[in-house]
Amino acid sequence: YTPERIRILSNQEAIRQSGAVQSSGTASLQRQMQSQMIELRRVVSSTAKSLNRVTGNSSIGRGLFIDTETTGLRPLKDQVVELTATLFDYNKKTGKIINEAVRTYTGLQALSFRSRHQRLPPGLTADSLAGKAISATVLRRMMQQADFAVAHNAPFDKSFVQQIVPQAGRMPWLDTMRGIPWREFGFTSRAQQDLLRGHGISSGTAHRSGSDVASAIRLLGSSNILGGSTYLSMLTGGSGALSPQQQSLSVVRSMAGEIRSNPHQI
Repeated sequence: YTPERIRILSNQEAIRQSGAVQSSGTASLQRQMQSQMIELRRVVSSTAKSLNRVTGNSSIGRGLFIDTETTGLRPLKDQVVELTATLFDYNKKTGKIINEAVRTYTGLQALSFRSRHQRLPPGLTADSLAGKAISATVLRRMMQQADFAVAHNAPFDKSFVQQIVPQAGRMPWLDTMRGIPWREFGFTSRAQQDLLRGHGISSGTAHRSGSDVASAIRLLGSSNILGGSTYLSMLTGGSGALSPQQQSLSVVRSMAGEIRSNPHQI
């Protein structure tokens, strides 16, 4: 090989190697772009589902039923010792519950020094509560997934829950005790245990939050004896998705209930 031939061959090899490097870089870039596109599709899909739930574009809604067991009736002096929150899915058009327990969380809370001598719900003791703490993070995430919260005597539960998660005070609450005209359906008592018996629903362990929530959701999904619509449909005005007016009304009703329940704290 002459020096000129060697120079030409060297240049060709350099060009070939450069092309290989560029090809390798392009493949790597393509893999990164594919990975990013997959992640982008996942985010878009998740966001679309959230927007559907918030804007009412989806026919499927999600509620959050909450029940608390406490050491007393005063949210600023007494405390929650057990709390259960269950996300459930329902059809916004019919009010029928299609999944009674998408996710359930039950948390226990250790007694404070002030509450150490208070009477506790059945099955709970100071020893069984020792070292336990209700997760505000879990509750906050569940609230973010729900269209509204619902409880039997909502003003009571709301007043305690917002001591743990302030966000609870800013979301719509529905009240299965006051929001349904039970007496018009022939029930003389609005107590949850009485209503469950009247509908033939097993109550499990009364005054324990897990059993109370599970049985209350079954009650909520039951049809009333007059119109045939579910009690949940009645609470949401028959549409499932709360209008701004309904949200405002639920806040006003909750505030009124808190005033009636705790007149000395106003």
